[in-house]
Amino acid sequence: MLKPVLLGVFMVLMTQTASANSATQNNQGDVVETTQLKKISGTFDVKMEPTEFSVESNSSNGFNRMLLNKAYHGDLKATGKGEMLSVRTPVETSAGYVALEQVAGELDGKKGSFVLQHFGVMSGGNNRLILEVVPDSGTGELKGLSGTMEIRIEEGQHYYDFEYQLRDETY
Repeated sequence: MLKPVLLGVFMVLMTQTASANSATQNNQGDVVETTQLKKISGTFDVKMEPTEFSVESNSSNGFNRMLLNKAYHGDLKATGKGEMLSVRTPVETSAGYVALEQVAGELDGKKGSFVLQHFGVMSGGNNRLILEVVPDSGTGELKGLSGTMEIRIEEGQHYYDFEYQLRDETY
């Protein structure tokens, strides 16, 4: 008696998992279509320009403020412009930074823009870096974009790995 029920549940689960699209709810409670999670990789160039810091440090911690200018290559063909705040402590292996970056261009053939939020901490050689798309920041064909990005540097070249998905707002 139990076997047919388990088989039925298994078949329903398999059908749902095999679908490239799934329905979810957005912040307003509307049902929206989400696409399958995609992962792309590529390179980027970055220029950082120091700029004035709005608060003077009264400690031995070194505060910095930088303007970010990036050019992304690969399946993400875009420019990134942003601002970064960082601090380096008296301990050489400890630091932190936050940044907001407006990315505008083309992602896998779709045009628009989105905002990446950066959060990085360095502590005794243990580094943690989080880059995430700010919810509902996508515009144009990138409206409904969500995702996370990883950055790596190999032999002086910057690389990105971007895992993302798009919600179809017209569902």
